[in-house]
Parts: sequence; structure tokens; C-alpha cells
Amino acid sequence: MTTYIAFEGIKGSGRSTVVEGVRRELRRQGLPFAAVDPMRPGCLHHPLELMARCESFRGIDSFEERLYRYRANYHARSLMRPDGALVIGDRSILTTMVSRWHRTEGLGRRCWVEACLRGAPALAPPDHVIWIDLPPGEALR
Repeated sequence: MTTYIAFEGIKGSGRSTVVEGVRRELRRQGLPFAAVDPMRPGCLHHPLELMARCESFRGIDSFEERLYRYRANYHARSLMRPDGALVIGDRSILTTMVSRWHRTEGLGRRCWVEACLRGAPALAPPDHVIWIDLPPGEALR
């Protein structure tokens, strides 16, 4: 059984530094794991990635939703999951869910979460989430 642990946190919190440290330690100990970064660019020649480079598309909600769903699915499909291994994620589909949370209300929030789960079926929500809430200097220590 595979366990997916996602590290979440705002930009500059030290999240990626902590994730890289965890991955380095797992490699050092010879423990099997897979890494996934679902918000990073996918295939750079994909039309959505090409559009993402254009300033005119930045901040357009519907475009960003499609872009993040594409990225999550792209990385999930290329994820090599050793049997019984951990999956260590730098962010997760939860990032997509909460990034638009403030724009929904009441039942709209439930519908939004369900839409996120339908849109990125290749990448399940994490089993565990570790929220990084540190200044980068402290995270490095």
C-alpha cells in the first residue's frame, strides 16, 4: 500500500527546502519513495504551458484551473510508484482546492472540491498533509 504525504505552505515558507531535505534523507537511507510536484510545469510544448508564459493569461481563473489540472494529471501519470513506497509531494491537489476557496460560499465550496477531484483524477488527494509555516531561515536550520 502506498502512502502519499504532501507538504503544503505558502511561497517562501521553506516548503520546497523541507521537501528536498526529506527526499535527500530517504535516498540516504535507501528507502523507496516517489516524488511528485503537481503544480510544476508539465510538457513545455503543451498548449496550456505555452499560454502560461503569456502575461495576458495570468490571473484568469478558468485558465489557471485548466492549467493546474493539466499539471496535476501530467505529473501523476508519470509518477513511478514503487510498491509499498511513500509518495512525497511538494504541494498537492489541495493547493488547487484552497486557492479558489475564498471565491466560493456554502454549498459552492463542496461543489468546488468535487470539481477539483473530478478534474485531476490521476492524482488522488494526499493521505497526510504537513503544513509548513516557517520563515525560510528557520526551515533551513
